[in-house]
Amino acid sequence: MRTSIKKGEIKMVNKGRLALRTEFFLVKARQTELSVTRTAFAFSRKAGNAVTRNLFKRRIRAIVMSVAPKDTGQDLFFIARRPFKGLSRALWHKEKSCIRKWFEGYQPIHPVAP
Repeated sequence: MRTSIKKGEIKMVNKGRLALRTEFFLVKARQTELSVTRTAFAFSRKAGNAVTRNLFKRRIRAIVMSVAPKDTGQDLFFIARRPFKGLSRALWHKEKSCIRKWFEGYQPIHPVAP
């Protein structure tokens, strides 16, 4: 099973509706026919250096893996809105709780056409 998202699929997710807006992230979601949740990221260099961007990618993937519904196929596209430099520990916990709460109240965006 393919778990990576290709460029064309990312464009389709990006055209989809906005699922979540936090202070530092925009999250767009799209239902798929797969039984796995896939994530993609758009973090520009303005968000931070490579080490910082990769750190937040790992943190977000960990949240998604621990909280996302296991049997629903969806693509998630995380877009950085601001530089991570201003993201303190307290703000990160706030961002993390926003993402978790969104997953707890998750309803499929729209059914997949057969």
